[in-house]
Amino acid sequence: MKLLKDEEAFRTWMTEDYFNCQSDLPPTFEAGELEGEVIRQMPDNYPCLVFVLEEAVNTEPQALRFVTCEQVREWAKIMGIIA
Repeated sequence: MKLLKDEEAFRTWMTEDYFNCQSDLPPTFEAGELEGEVIRQMPDNYPCLVFVLEEAVNTEPQALRFVTCEQVREWAKIMGIIA
């Protein structure tokens, strides 16, 4: 799980941590494909939390899930942390 404060943080996390590429493209991507995948998976709003949802059966690809500030606020109200 990672806190993403803005688009730059998302792009850094996606390329360096999720796809694990520092300076060269992973073998599954051709030039230009990485940018398309980053845009396709980008969250709607920042800041947010991102986590990778792994399927129990490894036949499905990993999925990114985002938790928004509004969702955290709602959970905090339910838990009595905020009024």
